[in-house]
Amino acid sequence: MDPSMADLNSPHSMGTTIIGVTYNGGVVLGADSRTSTGMYVANRASDKITQLTDNVYLCRSGSVPPTLSISLCIDIHRYDEAISYPN
Repeated sequence: MDPSMADLNSPHSMGTTIIGVTYNGGVVLGADSRTSTGMYVANRASDKITQLTDNVYLCRSGSVPPTLSISLCIDIHRYDEAISYPN
């Protein structure tokens, strides 16, 4: 299909696939790696699972800036908590 002929008002899939499966030894997380802007694939190798702590992970979907800012705020907080400030 010629992209210039596409009906931009017609429904199209924009979903992210994220899955979490539990088993006796823990949890397995998985996600697709494509980032799209409408019908255009902007990035084919996007990391949608971010480790926040040793046992906490953030699975991202939707708009990147809000979910990325959450993970960055947590990283800053963890760094701040690890620093010993003089009294």
